[in-house]
Amino acid sequence: MSIPVIILLIVAAAAVVAAVAAWSKNAALAERKSALEQELAAAKAESERKQTEMSSLLAAKASLEATLASEREATKEKLQLLSEARSELACSRQSRVGAQTNRDVVSPCGESIAGGDPRL
Repeated sequence: MSIPVIILLIVAAAAVVAAVAAWSKNAALAERKSALEQELAAAKAESERKQTEMSSLLAAKASLEATLASEREATKEKLQLLSEARSELACSRQSRVGAQTNRDVVSPCGESIAGGDPRL
């Protein structure tokens, strides 16, 4: 064999080795790309799930806040009614006490209570 033929065989062998290495690297890159695409799809699905959950939680929060505001208003009204009832009860008691002691009394309600019942 002559030197040019040997050089040509060496170059051809090197080209085959380079082609196999490139093919192997290309296959590894394709596999890595596939894995990354799957991870991306899973991350997108998880992101959508969390977004849906967050929307649901925000709606529930708004509903709870509305309920809380309603409950607070109802409690405020109940406290007002209790306060009014307490005042009326105090007026009623003061009226009875004034009537029983046979004195002229001004009730907490601003009513003048004349002397009590003479039968007492």
